[in-house]
Amino acid sequence: MKDGTTSAPRDAGASWEHIHQLFATVRGNLARLQQPDDIGGATVLRRRAELYANGLSANGEAEEAREDVLQFSLGSDTYAIPCSHIEEVIPMQNLVALPHTEKSILGISSNRGLLFVVVDLKRMLSIPASELTTMHRLVIVRHEQFQVGLLVDVVHGMRGMRVDRLRELPDEMNARTRHFLRGITGERVLLLDMVSIVGEVAALGEAPQAGHVRQQLEQHKQVQI
Repeated sequence: MKDGTTSAPRDAGASWEHIHQLFATVRGNLARLQQPDDIGGATVLRRRAELYANGLSANGEAEEAREDVLQFSLGSDTYAIPCSHIEEVIPMQNLVALPHTEKSILGISSNRGLLFVVVDLKRMLSIPASELTTMHRLVIVRHEQFQVGLLVDVVHGMRGMRVDRLRELPDEMNARTRHFLRGITGERVLLLDMVSIVGEVAALGEAPQAGHVRQQLEQHKQVQI
């Protein structure tokens, strides 16, 4: 090194020559794919590109579509909710009953100063209801401007689910229950359709406005679970 400059390694020219040779090889291979005598190879590449664009693998099978879900129990069965709909999971507390409402609506509760409707998933899914205990949990999901608390028995945790491998629901399942489900896995885990569930609550008009909820909180005694 002289005059503050750095000389290139002696083998730099050989290295660049090798790289240029590799580029030439790649260009040659690409050119051959475009020749008439390689129509078959070009067709295969085009087919692979089309499959990829449609979310399929080279053998025509669907690419992995994994979705994170929260699993929990309702009675003797295991259900799941996509984590994308969930805000948090909290203990059952401060439940205030609302008279003259749909039987699946248990009442209203609050979390961090926000009021929300509490829905009994068992009743919505035509499952025999059970008495409330300290083991019950509320899965808080959001629907547009309001929150909904879904009552579940026991929370098992999160996992990844292959939604592209969901199976058809059993034929003996009643139509109302089927409306709230997307399908069932090979391990007999039932995936809930959250759009249908929270949409049902909204359609019934059972998500009270803030002023009405405050009146109910003043008129009813809070039940500590």
